[in-house]
Amino acid sequence: WAVSSLDGAYHMCSLRVDPVSGDMRAWCGTATFDGVGNVDFDYLQNSEGFVIGPGLGGLTTYSVHADCTTTINAPPTMPFQGGILLGGDVVVVSGSTSSGEEPGVIILIRQSASASAASASGRFTMVGLSRNGGGGFTSYTGPATFDGTDSLELAFTRNEDGTVTSDPAQTLAYTVNPNGTMLAVRGGTAGFFGALSPAGRFGMLAGETTGSEGPQLFFMIRLSASSAPSGTGSSRLVPCSRSAAGGRSAGATSDRLLRTAPARWCPQGWPTRVRR
Repeated sequence: WAVSSLDGAYHMCSLRVDPVSGDMRAWCGTATFDGVGNVDFDYLQNSEGFVIGPGLGGLTTYSVHADCTTTINAPPTMPFQGGILLGGDVVVVSGSTSSGEEPGVIILIRQSASASAASASGRFTMVGLSRNGGGGFTSYTGPATFDGTDSLELAFTRNEDGTVTSDPAQTLAYTVNPNGTMLAVRGGTAGFFGALSPAGRFGMLAGETTGSEGPQLFFMIRLSASSAPSGTGSSRLVPCSRSAAGGRSAGATSDRLLRTAPARWCPQGWPTRVRR
């Protein structure tokens, strides 16, 4: 593994907290890595229900070590550290690892080539965290079921500031663009931006990108190979290891070396710009 292992365009979702004001912020957008240590971010931000962008971000740096440890300097210069999945389709980092900076997490999913709503078909388990209206926090866990066309059903157990309840099932409309961008809409107004990994094993959503609710971040893992959309095969995640070339080997594939790794695509599928 080396810095060249992280190269090309990725979708990004992030949740961060300002250590001074206590405000929580969700970022949704793209991160483009050049393979030699530079990354360009472009995102919109939900800060306590105030949405601005896209067009935020800028150029910063990153590194990948031989053991897969990945460090990304989030704009402007805050180091976040984590790792990269074998094959390079998913990157997760958190930080900041320097004192006095914002705590948060960043999830990155590689852009796809020919994704569609059918790529998400099946059952995932979803976890999430949000700022609630009272200024506290709510965590979520439960199944997320995609019908492969345009409907997403969620059935969460939530913990809102220590009080645990089971939500009734709710249905969102969703779309998946060819580059893997996933957009979900609740009630016709509340929008979420995210992505599906190239082999359809992982997904994420963050927002709201429209509406007025506070920042939220969700991550999804497909529950079983049997629920994968046709053509993706089955997979077994293995510990990260370094290839003989120091990065992804020739012909490396998505989410566990199963599909040919996609080329890079220009960002598309941005949510509507909203200013409040």
